[in-house]
Amino acid sequence: MSVVTSISTLLDIVRRESAISGRSVFSILTGALRAKVSYGLGYKYFIMTGLAREDFNPNEVAKHLSSKDYTRAIEILNPLAYRKITQHKFVEKALYNALHINSAELLGYYHFQRGVTAQGDPLNDIVQLSDYLTNFVGQKICFKLCEGWSGKGFYAGTIEMQNGELSVRKLFSDERIKLRDLIETFVNDDNEVELIFERYVTQAAGIAQFNDTSVNTIRAWVLDDGSKIELIGAVIRIGRKGSLTDNSGAAA
Repeated sequence: MSVVTSISTLLDIVRRESAISGRSVFSILTGALRAKVSYGLGYKYFIMTGLAREDFNPNEVAKHLSSKDYTRAIEILNPLAYRKITQHKFVEKALYNALHINSAELLGYYHFQRGVTAQGDPLNDIVQLSDYLTNFVGQKICFKLCEGWSGKGFYAGTIEMQNGELSVRKLFSDERIKLRDLIETFVNDDNEVELIFERYVTQAAGIAQFNDTSVNTIRAWVLDDGSKIELIGAVIRIGRKGSLTDNSGAAA
């Protein structure tokens, strides 16, 4: 992005914030500059997170981390060597099971060489997959790329049998896709597919009321110092109407 484009984008954000908050463009820009110099916070971050609003306590700005400080903190709390575990959903699921952490029931792992059902039977090709999922007709299943992120590589639907062939009807929709065609959408650059299948979990009514189509989540930060576990922050994430996930980049 060129400097001119960056400045133009920034000014557009500032003008929109000015129209919403009633503050002048000048006061918003000076506040953003002050936060940048004092705490290293980016201009867009300062404005788009509401820190520029008049009702926001200025003393709270100091509690926000700059991008560099955040990266530095993550390096301490979660070193790079350990992060890959949660980037692979099959490995992550094995870790959950080993530590007795509740999660959705794993039904199978699909891979052309290593694929296996929850019962230990091979799950290496579309024929084996179709035969296995026949046992779940009428049930809701989640399909997840093993290394998907930000809502990409996720699909949830009801298994149906139509004219002797399995299909999946997307949740909260009349959209249907043949199982074979759905699996094709998960093919990676190496012409391979690596998925896990989980049983769909219906979320609690209290959190579903925010948006009943997406899995809304509460992300909590906890600190374990060896003697006690302390909750240091939390945020609720709610998906867009029609989306199946709470990720900002997920399509409806």
